[in-house]
Amino acid sequence: MLKCLFLCALLVGLSTQEVEQERESSRKTTVRNYIEEENKIESSTKQSSRNFVVRKNTHGMYVLNERNFDSFIKESITKTLRRGIFVKFYAPWCGHCKELEKPWEALTRAVELYQDSLNNETTTPKLDEVIVGTFDCDTGPQAIKFCKDSLNIQGFPQIVYYEGLEYQKNYLGTRDFKDLCIFFEWESGLYFPFLNGLNRYRAIGFRIICEVMQYAMNTYGEDGAKPSGKALITFGIFVSIPLILFFGCLAGIGYCCCLSPPGGKTNPNEDALMSETIITEEICCETDGVKEKINNVVRTNNTEGLPVKKIGKKKKKKQKQKGD
Repeated sequence: MLKCLFLCALLVGLSTQEVEQERESSRKTTVRNYIEEENKIESSTKQSSRNFVVRKNTHGMYVLNERNFDSFIKESITKTLRRGIFVKFYAPWCGHCKELEKPWEALTRAVELYQDSLNNETTTPKLDEVIVGTFDCDTGPQAIKFCKDSLNIQGFPQIVYYEGLEYQKNYLGTRDFKDLCIFFEWESGLYFPFLNGLNRYRAIGFRIICEVMQYAMNTYGEDGAKPSGKALITFGIFVSIPLILFFGCLAGIGYCCCLSPPGGKTNPNEDALMSETIITEEICCETDGVKEKINNVVRTNNTEGLPVKKIGKKKKKKQKQKGD
């Protein structure tokens, strides 16, 4: 009887172990299948994002979003192709973005027309192609989060120039077409011949000021389009020092010019003439012959027509009055 009970308990224990083993194996298979499915989904999404074709709008701009941005920027610099990309980050409700629409369309057209200026014979081309794109940051919560967290977009509109993942630079300046053209030329190597004369020089001067401001911002690690108070103070110091030196040099030159004689020429007989007039004023002569000799010497040396004080006239008049 005891043997039968023992055998029954043993059989029950073995059956329970087999059941648990089967359950454990089924769990492992389900987890493995789940992981494999997840990996397949991720690989398929990555492949689809890599193979995602960025379309162009009617104005020739590449339309970017949070799904194709990283891959598009990364693939712009390869072993066989170097492409510079100017991207405008905007929001449809922004008034400043609406003001930038026409200049941005004109820039897109100009970039397409003057691509040949990259292949300049005098300099080695830095890029093979330059394109223009747009990024609507207000298409949904994912786009807003991507622009704010991943791209550090702090305001609208914001223009950024990319050369793959190697280089990027924020645009600091106005929304004027000429200022944007100079920024495009300096960063990409393009040349727009329609911008010439005084307009080009004015835009270059303004671009230099903006570059100084951007350098002041970089000293404090600021990458945005709006400078802080420290950056503004540093910019003021950078600008004021050359101005002080320039106006100081002008003041020194003007002071030296005022001290020099007119025409820049000196009178060789002036020193001798002045010394002789002083001598004639100090010497007290009693005879008329000596007085006449001194006056004759002064007349002969006064070649420049300077006024000379003659001595002895008053004493002559007094002697004549006494003789009368």
